Amino acid sequence: AKAIGAPVGVIVTSGTAVANLLPGVVEAAQSQVPLLLLTADRPAELRDTGANQTIVQPGIFGAYTRWAKDMPCPSVEFPAHALLSDIDLAVAHASGTLTENAGPVHLNFCFRENLAPDGGAVRGAPERTSSWSKSYVDTPQLHRWLESATPRSSYLRPGRQMGSEPVLQEL
Repeated sequence: AKAIGAPVGVIVTSGTAVANLLPGVVEAAQSQVPLLLLTADRPAELRDTGANQTIVQPGIFGAYTRWAKDMPCPSVEFPAHALLSDIDLAVAHASGTLTENAGPVHLNFCFRENLAPDGGAVRGAPERTSSWSKSYVDTPQLHRWLESATPRSSYLRPGRQMGSEPVLQEL
């Protein structure tokens, strides 16, 4: 992140793997190094139950992150374009775009299923599937994002004027 001057992703599994990041997160916060901490987690309903690989991960880095969000389990109830907006906001916070104070950001991604190459029924909830329907991923918002070199969302530091960017014209 220091070498390229942009946020770098740090991806880990759940549980104590997340806790092992704390010393580096503190150093990055103190040095204003932009990091995107992307952690896997078990579903929120398994917290405080003694389930394997389950510790309380949201808030684990305390004041050493510029922003943090506990993401819901993948579901068609959570629009994919909303996820893109959250990712754009995370990058804006990590890079210091909003506050001129770059540093670590934590996105904690909950999953009901282990990451697997094939979709199918969800364990313990056969009425749910881990496959995405075409209508969920084939939306104008996702196509615009895939075809563009710019973020889905734009953020302005307080006191700056809004321009006439295409997305603002659309609104």
